[in-house]
Amino acid sequence: MSIDFNSAETDVPDGMGGSIKSGNGIKPDLNPSLGIATNPVAPLSVVLFATLQVVDFDFTNKLKVPATARVQFSPNAKLDLGLEFTFLNMKPDEGKKFYDDRFLTLFLASRFGK
Repeated sequence: MSIDFNSAETDVPDGMGGSIKSGNGIKPDLNPSLGIATNPVAPLSVVLFATLQVVDFDFTNKLKVPATARVQFSPNAKLDLGLEFTFLNMKPDEGKKFYDDRFLTLFLASRFGK
């Protein structure tokens, strides 16, 4: 859990290739997170992670819920292959769908040494 005690202004993607300024005041933010990781079979890992972002403790207008789902396959101790789905806000503003701001990441990782 993290609590932000400073004001900030950030660029947030507008879904059209640009960005808009999104700021918050000097009030603290609340960011509780929840994650679940499991290995249904030995070489496969599944991770679900979500955060509740309450900007300025304003539960009415500034509530965001970013979420990530990751699947990782490790056929041996030297190589990992993965696929990650990221949704920037599962509780979007009116007129938008939760899947409008999404990302798909494919990754390959390797470990060297003994």
